[in-house]
Amino acid sequence: MPTAQDAVSPSRFRPRSSTAWREFLLLSKPGITRLVTIASGVGFAVSAAWSSIEPASMIVQILGCLIGTAIASAGANALNQIVEVDRDALMRRTANRPLPAGRLDRGSASMFAITCALTGPVLIGATSNWFAGLVAAATIFLYVGVYTPLKPVSPVSTYIGAIPGALPCLIGWTAASPTPVADVLAAPAWSVFAILAVWQIPHFFAIAMMYRDQYRKAGFKPLPDAATSSTVARWVLGWTAATVAVSAIPLLTMPSLVGVLYTVVAAAMAAVFVHAAVMLAQNPDVPHARRVFLTSIAYLPIVYLALVADALVFTA
Repeated sequence: MPTAQDAVSPSRFRPRSSTAWREFLLLSKPGITRLVTIASGVGFAVSAAWSSIEPASMIVQILGCLIGTAIASAGANALNQIVEVDRDALMRRTANRPLPAGRLDRGSASMFAITCALTGPVLIGATSNWFAGLVAAATIFLYVGVYTPLKPVSPVSTYIGAIPGALPCLIGWTAASPTPVADVLAAPAWSVFAILAVWQIPHFFAIAMMYRDQYRKAGFKPLPDAATSSTVARWVLGWTAATVAVSAIPLLTMPSLVGVLYTVVAAAMAAVFVHAAVMLAQNPDVPHARRVFLTSIAYLPIVYLALVADALVFTA
């Protein structure tokens, strides 16, 4: 039986040119990259509204921010997969990724990852401001250099990972701001950041419940070994409630931008999210964890869309 090392040996790298781009796309984790890019766009849009800047006058900055964030995210995700290739090979949900499956070799993956990790922040800095580029670079460092090595060491990694996971909001915020250093220290920017940061905890706990045996086999520690499914389900409920609570913060930090639309949509989505978490607490099993996971996927983009719509459209 081939080992994980065999799977990534250069001799096994034989992708056809017509399909190689798909392997690099998979290496970038397109689902995560899409979420990260959306978060950066939300930060940019709300920041522009907060600074009373017409987004139409910032086309270059918007495109540079979104494309740069996507490239930076692709680089960070590719570096993550390079580091974790041996562990990914031990999990059914990740064994078919390009590296453990042997469809890419480490050298090609590393070249792609490093190129993206360098290009993304530079593009953001060159089209908006270098502070935003610095935030993007810090995001990559925290994700790859701090969070990734901690995953097999301690469940604390789950909480630490929420920080680089939410920093794309601040990439967008600072990219749109005429005074990025001052604005990144202000409450409005962090209120957008907080929603994504806290949302990640119940979202990932639900994933950890769904694939707990696989994580154990691979040596990852997203949850304490002694935590029962019932305990984790209660944590999900608590963090879901916390997500709902922090989702109300923009109403306090940006009352001139955020109003009725956001309140109604956020309240409706909160009811759906909390209901799913309550059902999981009552039935701590994989099907209910999957329901929380799917609900969380709907919650974040809908709430963020309402936030942007309220800030840009209904206050115009």
